[in-house]
Amino acid sequence: MKKDLVCDIQSGIQKKALVFGTNIGAEILKTPAIKVFTEVNAQVDAILAFYERFNADFLITAMDLSVEAECFGSEIVFSQNEAPQVGNRLVASPSEIERLDVPSMGGYRSRNYIKTTEKLLSSDILKPVIGGIIGPFSLAGRLFGAK
Repeated sequence: MKKDLVCDIQSGIQKKALVFGTNIGAEILKTPAIKVFTEVNAQVDAILAFYERFNADFLITAMDLSVEAECFGSEIVFSQNEAPQVGNRLVASPSEIERLDVPSMGGYRSRNYIKTTEKLLSSDILKPVIGGIIGPFSLAGRLFGAK
């Protein structure tokens, strides 16, 4: 089932909501947050639990603002009950940005998000699947030490 998602949304009569519900799904399943952010199957199960409870319009991976920063080399601090946080300031000046190596796709925990997206796409659920990523300004903030 291949559709132009934007056209489908714009032409639809019923409004659609894009809800980051993975944490709610984890709560439904009583799964510790750390598992959702570190284990593929735990994240998939949480996304599906949210979908099943609320008949979500989309299946979307967990919101984790540390994944991309981790790929660039940032230290990540994990908590049992919260999303991971960037623990150190990786760059302090614009000149240090130029020395960063651009990571390849699928390094560190980003591979979990790719696998999660693949599993959701292979499910029998006919809803759009969205692999969430942060934008360049959010990533820059994380690399510069914004919490």
